[in-house]
Amino acid sequence: MKVATFLQDKFQLYHPGRIAAAIIACVATLGPPGLMAFIIHRYSVNVPLGDEWDTLPLVLADRQGRLDFASLWAPHNEHRLLLVNIISVLTARLTEYNVVANVWCGFAFELLALVIVWRILKITLTGGDGVLVRPLTAYASLLMFWTVSWANWMWGISSVEFLSGVFWAAVAVWALAEWPRRWLGFFAAFGAAILGACTAAAGFPLFLIVAVALFASRRDGKSLAQFAVFAALSAIFLVLFFRGWKPLYSFSGGQPLWRSALQAAGYMLTYLGSPFTTRFGWKASLPLGFLGLGWFVICIWRALRSSSNLAGFLTPWMFLGAYAILNAALTAYGRLHFGLEQATSTRYTSIAVLFWIATGVISAVLVRRWAGQPASRRAVFAVSGIVIALYGAAYAISYYRALPNIQGESLGLQRCRDAVLNYRTAPNDILQRLHPSPKKVRDEAKELESAHIGPFAHTPPMDSTFQ
Repeated sequence: MKVATFLQDKFQLYHPGRIAAAIIACVATLGPPGLMAFIIHRYSVNVPLGDEWDTLPLVLADRQGRLDFASLWAPHNEHRLLLVNIISVLTARLTEYNVVANVWCGFAFELLALVIVWRILKITLTGGDGVLVRPLTAYASLLMFWTVSWANWMWGISSVEFLSGVFWAAVAVWALAEWPRRWLGFFAAFGAAILGACTAAAGFPLFLIVAVALFASRRDGKSLAQFAVFAALSAIFLVLFFRGWKPLYSFSGGQPLWRSALQAAGYMLTYLGSPFTTRFGWKASLPLGFLGLGWFVICIWRALRSSSNLAGFLTPWMFLGAYAILNAALTAYGRLHFGLEQATSTRYTSIAVLFWIATGVISAVLVRRWAGQPASRRAVFAVSGIVIALYGAAYAISYYRALPNIQGESLGLQRCRDAVLNYRTAPNDILQRLHPSPKKVRDEAKELESAHIGPFAHTPPMDSTFQ
């Protein structure tokens, strides 16, 4: 009898159907990162862009042995890019300032974030819900390595800022789920919040997530002690962060506050809906964000009303979705004056997809529970089929509409690289593609040429007139 049971278990384990399902899940999960790695290799260009020209003096100072912590900690716009600056300096040392290395760092952060998302799925989806782990991991991979975030796959400093922001958010949520009410979980989550805030301002919502998690678990003296430590350490960090900090823009811009609040709400919804609306602009992103946020709220309400402690299992995903929503609000506060179209920036979509991942996970669990009721099974399958078909179509259209942006950006950056190599004769309008100040590009290109780093590392001098 024991031998028969053993053979039966082995047969079920190595059943051809199970093996095929495992292979399909593996390909669906690893395929998007593999394809994105090929895209980075094929289309990335070694030329500083935008804020990289502003952080270049740190790299030059490091090569001259005069880099100090104050320079690394100095404000940059509304941010303190401590972690970004450190990574930029280290990669410059290792690669002679090849900015594509920073894109690969961002790729590594995103890949690690995907592993952590898988781990959160394993923690939260137990019992019958465990069948959802593989398809939802593949779903997360598709969104996280998506061409609609093309700026983060082409621009080194943006890649590190936003993709590491995804990583720190995943770490914070995972730590709270892996070690609930334990000091290890608290310090891991709080550390992720600190590092996220030192990467870009997008890390600040993690402080609120950690505070809510501590408040929700207030059951004993340990929880109160953790909250006290959190409050004290957060206060110290905030004092250090905001010392000498000045916002670039005012929220209202001189108009009535109620009007700014309405525009901020529109900006938030546009931010959340932007991943699926490539080339369609804010007029499509805003209603999609509204529908997505409404569905997210309905799902949370339904989970809270469940009698099977469903809300407890889904809390990490509520936190992850809330993190993206809070980031949308924070970005609206700092960038509202640019208009709603700016909320569709491809840099932001890497954060926005966390909202759709969280919404997808919660929805899948609720649908699976509902499908267990015979009376509603047909309706569930019909609605699920329609939703999956619509999602698949939107994903495919967005993917292939964004791919030409990557190809076009690559061609444009290659021409800009040639302009940097011929900075003495290159026209201002091309150099302005790299930075608003052509003079800054010329001055720092001269520094790069003298140090033989960046685009000049392995390229012979070009004395001919730029064509």
